[in-house]
Amino acid sequence: GTATMQKAFRESINRAACDTELPGYFTRADNYIPSGLTLRGESYREKRPGRYEFPYDPEDARKNLTDTAKAQKNKKIPSVTLLYADEPGMKEAASVVAQQWQQNMGLYCNVEARSRQKLLAAVSSGDYQVALVPFSAEDNTVQSFLKQFASSGGRSSGFKSTAYDNTLGQMTGGKTTDELYNLAAEAEQSLLQYNGITPIFYSSSVYALSPALLDVQVQAFGGKVDFAFAGKKES
Repeated sequence: GTATMQKAFRESINRAACDTELPGYFTRADNYIPSGLTLRGESYREKRPGRYEFPYDPEDARKNLTDTAKAQKNKKIPSVTLLYADEPGMKEAASVVAQQWQQNMGLYCNVEARSRQKLLAAVSSGDYQVALVPFSAEDNTVQSFLKQFASSGGRSSGFKSTAYDNTLGQMTGGKTTDELYNLAAEAEQSLLQYNGITPIFYSSSVYALSPALLDVQVQAFGGKVDFAFAGKKES
């Protein structure tokens, strides 16, 4: 079934290998929330460090793949295609993931590029098997990142949880900083327990900025640059 294969996909990714095989500008993801995101103006990961131990169990992944095949009418797994965004580095990253699945659980997987718009449309409509989908935080905050996975988030991630929605609903300005961090940790834990989505790597924007410019606000994960309050340093 779907849940069994989701577990197999997650269990067959060797994150240690990802450290060396992914393109250099990608960093391995050991959580959902990236280190660059902030909560109430402070780095979330500096206050809440830690690494989630994603299961790596090729033997169990192979068993789950075999059980899924046995449940098919012809006792075979249908051809699988991994969709990815046609953007720099993504083809290489998709190939790494596909190779992991082939090496660790014996599943041959094709890879296919789509524009980001077409990729997200396919995921939203459910017209895909597996996909390497980019998620970003528009304003570099933890809240904007987590809201994408809420029922009203506008992104079809397959994750549905009333408890998660309620947790996000409690993240209001009236909460203390500690309460907000505890709620964010609770929300992230809910996502980590869901096998249908597995964080694999982080990618942030790289930019060059003249030292003569002041107060330029760069949103590394959203890919936006705000010059509204920018100024030039007097020489």
